[in-house]
Amino acid sequence: MSKYVTEILVVCTVAVCATIQPGCGADEWQEIGAAQPTLQKQAAPQEPSWEQNLSHGESLFKSGNLAEAGKYFQAAVVQAQKFGPHDPRLATALNNVALVLKKQGKIQDAERLFRNALDIDQKTFGNAHANVSRDCMNLAMLYSDTNKFSEAEQMFKRALAIDEQMGGPDHPFVALDLESYASMLKKCKRAPEAEALEKRAKEIQTKVVLASSAATWEKLIETGDQYFRAGNFAGAEQAFMAAGSEAQVLGHKEGKIASTLIRLAAIYERQGQYAKGEQFAQNALDLDMKFLGAVNPAVVRDLNNLALLYDRQNKNDESERVHKLALEMNQKIFGPDHPTMIVALQNYASLLHKLNRNDEASALEKKAKQLTFKQRVLPRFN
Repeated sequence: MSKYVTEILVVCTVAVCATIQPGCGADEWQEIGAAQPTLQKQAAPQEPSWEQNLSHGESLFKSGNLAEAGKYFQAAVVQAQKFGPHDPRLATALNNVALVLKKQGKIQDAERLFRNALDIDQKTFGNAHANVSRDCMNLAMLYSDTNKFSEAEQMFKRALAIDEQMGGPDHPFVALDLESYASMLKKCKRAPEAEALEKRAKEIQTKVVLASSAATWEKLIETGDQYFRAGNFAGAEQAFMAAGSEAQVLGHKEGKIASTLIRLAAIYERQGQYAKGEQFAQNALDLDMKFLGAVNPAVVRDLNNLALLYDRQNKNDESERVHKLALEMNQKIFGPDHPTMIVALQNYASLLHKLNRNDEASALEKKAKQLTFKQRVLPRFN
């Protein structure tokens, strides 16, 4: 469950096989599921755990059954009191009872329990802890809803400061704090301040979305690369298409869109769809030239792939032009003796052989062999 909807309800998800309804006698215990006739006396049921009472209460709270939710939360309070007066489980249960009381309009009782929960968590964890932030936010929302704006603002600021300290200024919880705080400021007719907080919250949320998209893109690319190496081109294409959607969120500046396009071009080349591959490779090259600049390793990659696709279609003039440009860029970026020059020289030589320009091709192949030898010779140390 998210940190805030309107308040912070603490959730415990636990599988429950049987339970005692709070306020009912043991004879009224019912087993969850279809009733099974028995001839022997059943053993006395176990009392539901603290976690189970919270879980049941949460389900009832969500469905709007406040009276029954309150019974379960109160049962959790009774159990938590056995753990000690400063146990955080007691603060959690008190918070949830207070939320029920608030929705029932019992504001003073709700405030008292929220305050008790805050006192317990502060004594247990100190002033900078997620539980303390939760307690402050619950009080802030209560005060805001009852137009006690001075008290509300104090609590909003405390919760915001704790979340910034613990998670950093761009944590998602900070964005939620800012939105809640801004909502109160609007009620106070302090629109400019509210707009400033909302703007900051939106900037944080954008960063969160971008970070999520970047992580998703990397995972999809990794998956697509694995499919490609295994020869599963349909699976690779599906993964790369999904990666392209995530890359669109990130924009062009990081080169992720072009990187995705060039992978799709490679798939279509393997499948003999050369014209389609050429289109994707050209688009990747255009994007990288525009956003990364001409002198960039990604541009060399794009040129090599585009030249190969021209070769496949016998577009010899275009192929030679791009091969030359790839060699030029390769040497400018990496230097004349870099290993990437070997592949570029061999690719260009292959085209020249195809055009019956064997002397030129041989010269390039000789240079490629010399570079290969240089790469294999390791320095010797005495």
